[in-house]
Amino acid sequence: MTKLNDKNLLRKMRVEIDTALIPVTESLGLKRIRCGTIRYEPDGLSCKITVVAEAEVEAGQPNREEKEWNDMAEFMGMSKDALHKVVTLNGRKVEIVGLNLRRRRYPVMVKEVDTGKGYFTTTDCVTRQFPKFPTTVEGRLTQVAPPERSK
Repeated sequence: MTKLNDKNLLRKMRVEIDTALIPVTESLGLKRIRCGTIRYEPDGLSCKITVVAEAEVEAGQPNREEKEWNDMAEFMGMSKDALHKVVTLNGRKVEIVGLNLRRRRYPVMVKEVDTGKGYFTTTDCVTRQFPKFPTTVEGRLTQVAPPERSK
C-alpha cells in the first residue's frame, strides 16, 4: 500500500496531474489549468484545480479603465483628450492609460514608455499637464464669451 503523505510522491503526483491537464488546456482554448494546494484527508487527498481563461477583447473596444476615463475624467477636472498622451512625470516619459475609480488617492493609471511598467498617480499630475480650460501665454485663464441668446 502506498503512503499518500510522502512529499516526494506528492511532488511527482502534482507534476503528473499538470502534464495530464496540458492537452485539456489546449483543446478547450484556455490559458492555463494547474493543480493547486493538495490537502490530506483520512481516506485520501484532495486538490484544487485552477482554470485561467484568456479574456477575449475585440480590437478597438475600450477596456474598463478607458471606459472609466471617458465617463469620469471631466467630472474629476481632467481633459478627456489626455487619454493615451505621452507626458513627462518626475523625469520619466509616461503614457496615460486609464482611470481606476476604486483608488481614491491615486486613480490615474500611467505606463512608462521605456520599460512598460505601470504606475498610479494623482489627478493633479494630469491637470497640470493638460489643463481643462484654455490658458493664455501668461498663464492666466482666458475669458470665454458666453453664447448669445436668441430673442
